[in-house]
Amino acid sequence: MSELAVSQRGAREGGARRVLVWWWPLLAVLLVLRVLMAAKVDLVPDEAFYWTWTRHLAPGYFDHPPMIAVLMWLSTRLLGNTELGVRLPAVLMSLGAMAILVALARRVLGDARATGYVAMMWVVSPLLAVLGLIFTPDTPAVFFSVCGLACAVMIARADDEFEEPDGRNRAAGLWILFGICSGLAMVSKYTAVLLPAAVCLAMLTSSRGLRHFRRPWIYLSGIIALLIFSPDIYWNAKHHWASFAFQLHHGADEGLTAGATGALDALGRRAMGLLEFLGGQAMVWTPVLFLLTLAVLLVNWRRYPRLSEAHGVLLWCGTLPLAFFAWAATRSHGEPNWPAFAYFPLSILIGAYLAENWAGNRVHWAREGCKVALIMLIAMHLLAVPRMVNLLARLHVPLPHSITDLSGWREFGQQVSQRAQGAQVVCNRHQDAGEAAFYMPGEPDVWCEGVGSRPTAFDYFDHGRPEYAKLDRVLFVGGHLPQFMEEFGFTHAQTLPLIKRPGPGRGKTRSAEMLSR
Repeated sequence: MSELAVSQRGAREGGARRVLVWWWPLLAVLLVLRVLMAAKVDLVPDEAFYWTWTRHLAPGYFDHPPMIAVLMWLSTRLLGNTELGVRLPAVLMSLGAMAILVALARRVLGDARATGYVAMMWVVSPLLAVLGLIFTPDTPAVFFSVCGLACAVMIARADDEFEEPDGRNRAAGLWILFGICSGLAMVSKYTAVLLPAAVCLAMLTSSRGLRHFRRPWIYLSGIIALLIFSPDIYWNAKHHWASFAFQLHHGADEGLTAGATGALDALGRRAMGLLEFLGGQAMVWTPVLFLLTLAVLLVNWRRYPRLSEAHGVLLWCGTLPLAFFAWAATRSHGEPNWPAFAYFPLSILIGAYLAENWAGNRVHWAREGCKVALIMLIAMHLLAVPRMVNLLARLHVPLPHSITDLSGWREFGQQVSQRAQGAQVVCNRHQDAGEAAFYMPGEPDVWCEGVGSRPTAFDYFDHGRPEYAKLDRVLFVGGHLPQFMEEFGFTHAQTLPLIKRPGPGRGKTRSAEMLSR
């Protein structure tokens, strides 16, 4: 090898290590940038909807467990009802998850360069940026799952390092912590149950892991997780298991094949659902890194009988979410971010895969994958700038609603307030109700009556519902007006000017009707 080639390779190796040298200053810079971004961008509809839950604190909700409402309530008590007040937990938890993962990778890999690549993948990750900017139940679910993953991997490392059974007594405290983290993850999002499921499968398929089932700690861990999750179970029991039933239907029903004309048509739809899932994963984890991840999965499953227990835990925790949501994608339409947690343990396995052969092509593809991720990260931040989005719209570039929903809501709230003139505002869409309540002057209560559509959390709030029979006027925003008037006894409707969100995007116009008796 020439001196130039050696010098170039040494520079590349040093680049990965320098990420760790500058790790804490880099996290501080990311924190400042995320805080500035979180304070600048309008709340997206789901965030505004979750914010309305803070006015109706409960042990459970129709759509999700209560963690996001609790975190938003605490944060807005500190910073007020502002965009940053809503999103601060997302900023802190996303960076916290990355810091814990890198610390875990350092322990597991024992290789500064490999750990540097793990850190670099997450520094440039658009997936982590979204988790840290848009506050949804995924963010706390991922954070607590990463904490639980760290506990499980440290338990497995103790099994790998200590042959004598007495050494496993050290795992008692870690199992208790694992139960706490699992419970907090499950009370953030139901699918977080895949973490303890994956850890149990890893232990059951390991000769050393099996020994944990002869001791009380793994069972105590499960009891603790269930106790933490029990308030949501209680809420569901009081409300006819509404949330459980909705999420099962939403994520795993047979809606994808509804109306199929035959077995071949149904098979084709399932195949297209799976392809859409794979394409979505290639977007959220970026294409090159996703292909590298698939290669790492294949290599590690072929080696599974020879893997250490710690690597087995990482493999199961990365595989089960991907497999579950891939299966769900053949039955119903889902969101590409749902398996987000899978990439945290899998990124450590990528680091281990790179460390096996630094002279091979795998390092080249990891480096190129990080470059592509960085480009996509920059593009994502540019698309959060309204002027850039407006420019693309003028050029007739098709944009998804996830981009166009990042702006225009403040003006939406102002227009709703002008039309209402003090009347009670009712929206037909729960997202519009949240945005109107957050951005109307004075932040009044805005209700959602989803006549003609599916139930929402508003239908299960225990207090605050307006007594429409006692109201002389109501501003109704959205569709299904005749059903609303018939159900609540309004007889006159005055059509007001449309409510228009500025900027590009589909669905930016809402009808407005002043109803009276």
